Amino acid sequence: MARVFLSYGREDAAVAAPIAAALERAGHDVWWDQHIRGGAQYAKEIEQALRAAEAVVVLWSEVSVESPWVRDEAASGRDRGRLVPLSLDGTEAPLGFRQFQTIALPRRRLGKAQSHALIKAVEAAAGLSDAILARPHAQRQAPALPRWWILAVAALIAFTGVGLVVWRPWASNGETVLSVGPASRDAASQALARDLAIKLGALQTASATSLRLVDAAGAANADLSFEAAAVGPAGATLALKSVQDSALLWSREFEQPSGRRPDLLQQLAYTAARVTSCATEGRGASPRLSSEAFKTYLIACAELSEIQNDDPRPVLRLLEQVVSAAPRFASAWSLLLLAESDTVSLVFTRGEQASAAVAEHKAHIARAKQFLPGLPAIEIAEAQLVPPRDFSVRARRIERAAARAPGDAALQLYLANSLSATGRTAQAVATIARARQLDPLSPRVSSLYIAQLGYSGAFEEAKRELAKAERLWPGTASVDDARFRFHYRYGDPQIAKELFEQRTDFGGRAVRMLIEVRHDPAPAKIDAFLAFVKERLRTMENPSAGFGFATMAFAQFGRTEDFFATLLTYPRVDDIAIISEVFFRHEFRDIRRDPRFLRVAQRAGLLDYWRTSGKWPDYCFENDQPYDCKEEAAKLK
Repeated sequence: MARVFLSYGREDAAVAAPIAAALERAGHDVWWDQHIRGGAQYAKEIEQALRAAEAVVVLWSEVSVESPWVRDEAASGRDRGRLVPLSLDGTEAPLGFRQFQTIALPRRRLGKAQSHALIKAVEAAAGLSDAILARPHAQRQAPALPRWWILAVAALIAFTGVGLVVWRPWASNGETVLSVGPASRDAASQALARDLAIKLGALQTASATSLRLVDAAGAANADLSFEAAAVGPAGATLALKSVQDSALLWSREFEQPSGRRPDLLQQLAYTAARVTSCATEGRGASPRLSSEAFKTYLIACAELSEIQNDDPRPVLRLLEQVVSAAPRFASAWSLLLLAESDTVSLVFTRGEQASAAVAEHKAHIARAKQFLPGLPAIEIAEAQLVPPRDFSVRARRIERAAARAPGDAALQLYLANSLSATGRTAQAVATIARARQLDPLSPRVSSLYIAQLGYSGAFEEAKRELAKAERLWPGTASVDDARFRFHYRYGDPQIAKELFEQRTDFGGRAVRMLIEVRHDPAPAKIDAFLAFVKERLRTMENPSAGFGFATMAFAQFGRTEDFFATLLTYPRVDDIAIISEVFFRHEFRDIRRDPRFLRVAQRAGLLDYWRTSGKWPDYCFENDQPYDCKEEAAKLK
């Protein structure tokens, strides 16, 4: 195993993720960051990682050749004879690095040939093999690609609307060929199959494992085949078959409650993406899954589609069957532990008895450790059991998990949530952006990214991302959700009001009142709204449910004294920790500028985390910050 440092520009993160995943699957330890530059802490970490690296892999692109950071990192590898350069889209290395043979990544993708060459080059640079693939030479020459690879790429380009689609970092190394076609010859089914293929094929995702889509004419050479049939104006059936033996692997009927075809297509596309991802994982499992376990796993994957199911508990029994039959199947364990983590959070949120769910969760964690002790999802599962105020232990576990599986979108979302909760907003935005690149069909990830941009105050960028979502999924409920959540607090209250009146699931009286007050912020109306918020919090049977809303209302309407009077006396300190993410949103800026905010942070457990970790929140480094966070913190016992 070699210690590998991966250097790249921030804009190339979607290409870096599959490279890191491929190297990790080959047994190497990969260090790579999000290239959020700034501060001695980041520079020190990078310097330490570079010194420890036995190979330095650099991605040369139009962006990275202009980056002084990437050049310095590459120079460290060059000067120690550890450099392994890759070229994206034919980008020429900068002067001083052109004497090294470069592995070309046409179309910014890591195919099998390039993956093999990369691993060999890393092993050579680390002294693990006799091959020397990155030595200086007189003429720059990319490694020759096999003729079959060239033909495959040519065929792919010729097939309009189809791309290489990659999902999870732990899937098999081989390429899976998938066809998408109609289940019958009627025009509606043919149109549905065509639209589904375009949605799947148009993705630009990041992983070393590739999924190649072919049309019906190439279905005979496919590994798997989706057959779609339209049923009425907003219904469909979708089936996945094995082409080799025509076995039915999975099927489902869809009926879109909204009655809108765009919602149906999004539902089909996301579910098909999840099932395809899981099918690729299942086909690559070792030891091989039984037919029953494989089919059960696909059913569970489909049920966990976020569009289909908000409560994962009914799916847990299916995943338990899979891990019981295949206890070394990492993908099933990951889904089970993460879904179960969400379940534990869900029962706490709803005030339900959590003891049985927690006990079962702990038992599954212990069993997973027996078979797969290094599984990243174990860290996440254990992090969810940490007391709310213990940010240090929880953050360490989540960071370790995300670092071990940088190509896993779900783990990146847990990391982003942890970063948001501790005030590291810029990194949270970048991490959700990475998750979106890894899982581009997910409406939830897209919505979270837009929301995080709004929380950080990047309103114009949030609007641009909303426009992109509307172009990708026009007329869908998920886009309406994202639009509402942005305009509800930061955008046009009139838009929020119109959306609220069209839907019944955007909230109740409190939400309606907030929209009305934002639409007409007369002082008397603001006073009446805040009086309602205070009385609601005082009389609620479970005040934890209204605590976050009240806190945000105080911040939104500039009621700083109400905020501190509530937060510095509120008896349920765990509730303060649970909602800590909201303190770092844009509307809390004036509250953070008051030194009393550090007393609130102390009650939440945040101050202990900042002191021990040295990872102080972003706001402490703003140019116009009126106090020194560390000096003020030193005054608090």
